[in-house]
Amino acid sequence: MNFLHAWASFNADEAVSYLAGAADISGFGVEGPREFRLLIAFDEATGLEVIPTSCEETGTSPSSTYLRCAFDFHGIRSEEIGRGPYGGSYIDITVGNGQIIRAAPFLDIRKFGPQMWDPFAEWVSTNYPKDVAAMYVGDFSDYRLTPESIRLWEQHSREYVQAVKQGTA
Repeated sequence: MNFLHAWASFNADEAVSYLAGAADISGFGVEGPREFRLLIAFDEATGLEVIPTSCEETGTSPSSTYLRCAFDFHGIRSEEIGRGPYGGSYIDITVGNGQIIRAAPFLDIRKFGPQMWDPFAEWVSTNYPKDVAAMYVGDFSDYRLTPESIRLWEQHSREYVQAVKQGTA
């Protein structure tokens, strides 16, 4: 699916071009194309790698086609430290009149959380406690989507890789 490949290659303009004007992309945790562009910038900054594995039609109606596209992923630069890829994720896509009217991803984080998310959050809170509020929402369960947060995620995820490689994380 072209949308999945555009997202995976951080091509925000192309990804947004597949969306209908009122597409429901709230499953990504964003509202509208502007926030979706921020999410794609965040994904790129944190070294997300989406690896599409399959895309299958799961049903049709008179006005829509339903697809499920599976993918594996690397996150927070996991590939750079020899972890992942993490499987079991997918995105459900509804297409109507040739455009995406709904896209809802499911990210399987059962292995990613304890291997990457939690250790990185602990490392950031120890080494950059003043940046935590800018990077995270609440109790480390979600990230903020702001230009400042994206900059900090990129900087600290790169530093984290170096710390892991040096054995100091």
